[in-house]
Amino acid sequence: MVNMSAEELNLGELADNGGPTMTHALLTEPTVSVAIDQIPEAECLDADGAALTTDQRGEPRPVALERIAQTTRGL
Repeated sequence: MVNMSAEELNLGELADNGGPTMTHALLTEPTVSVAIDQIPEAECLDADGAALTTDQRGEPRPVALERIAQTTRGL
């Protein structure tokens, strides 16, 4: 486990980013969040061991960095 501040991770404020819970957006400006793509896709599994294909908003995952940038800018 690594201890980093929200500023170091470049996270947005806790907010309603879609889905059933409040989340911190992974920001791409002024720098790309180091949290993006840190968990290998093969390890993104649900409780039954099936691959996660959507995020909590129902959006497809994994998502290209360009799409994350658009989402964090509200486009």
